[in-house]
Amino acid sequence: RVDIDLRSEKVSYKIREHTTKKVPYMLIVGQNEVRDKSVTIRANNGQQETVSLDKLPSWFQKKVSEVNH
Repeated sequence: RVDIDLRSEKVSYKIREHTTKKVPYMLIVGQNEVRDKSVTIRANNGQQETVSLDKLPSWFQKKVSEVNH
């Protein structure tokens, strides 16, 4: 299930809001990510990493395999 938050609020506001809602993963695309052709993935435990767009599918495959093992 995926929801997209395209409101004109600041990114930091939306991150705080969705963190309190316990969203498992947030994919954040701000100005830096657009510039770098990447996405920042933030887990609900506070960990985050930036992944290039070409490596995003393999990141998801890795997470799915971790859940299945």
